[in-house]
Amino acid sequence: MDILENIWTIDQVNELIQTVDTLNNSLYTKGKQSWSEVLLTRVGTDTAKYFDISEEKRKAYLDEVRQKIKEVAVLRLSVAVELPTASIQQICLWARQNISPVIVLDLAVDRSLIAGAQISFSGKYVDLSAKTDLEKLLEKYGRL
Repeated sequence: MDILENIWTIDQVNELIQTVDTLNNSLYTKGKQSWSEVLLTRVGTDTAKYFDISEEKRKAYLDEVRQKIKEVAVLRLSVAVELPTASIQQICLWARQNISPVIVLDLAVDRSLIAGAQISFSGKYVDLSAKTDLEKLLEKYGRL
């Protein structure tokens, strides 16, 4: 199972980076800041299971996770409303199947969009918002 498999957003990637940094700092300490203590007290159980590894493999594993994080593509998505977790996961799964297998969402809520979304990826931008459609209609037919 891949550590990035259940990471859907850039915020979750940033949390993972903090976890990796914290665990890296704990590699050579004992007591309250030791690896096992950090896993128990500062890392969520869903994430901690990926770091339950033997002491001699920890440094190499942290380096591997850092490399995976560097390879993550980011799809920026502005939407009019806060999306439920299931919708975020569904969008991200679609993006992993159709754009890149290692991609996460950078979500922003912009209520002025009314509905739809603005999407940005790899230097390309698409505006599929109702706000833009409404503005085009108003421009064509004038204000009511």
